[in-house]
Amino acid sequence: MTNEIVIEEGFVRFKNFTEICARIPIGTQDRNIEHISKPEIADAMITVIRNSFGIDKDALCAEVTSIFGYDRMGPKITKTMNDTIAYMLEKNMVIIMDGKMHINC
Repeated sequence: MTNEIVIEEGFVRFKNFTEICARIPIGTQDRNIEHISKPEIADAMITVIRNSFGIDKDALCAEVTSIFGYDRMGPKITKTMNDTIAYMLEKNMVIIMDGKMHINC
């Protein structure tokens, strides 16, 4: 079984499970932001970026915070959103042009 699972940054997934999708709550969020992985948040961010013509970082973070059912961006959510953007830049998922985030084609 150990060859079938992967542990990344404290999150466990099956090795063959590579398509990670954001789980959007119905109503208010029942998970702490620390219980949502960067790839899951990144999936929501990619969806927002894809449906905009470029979006600045602050607007993206506010939109994704709302999508995940949180009322406001406190320090933990802000850090997690910024860490996820850094993760996406590191993985070449997105680029920043003229202060706006775009999907890296």
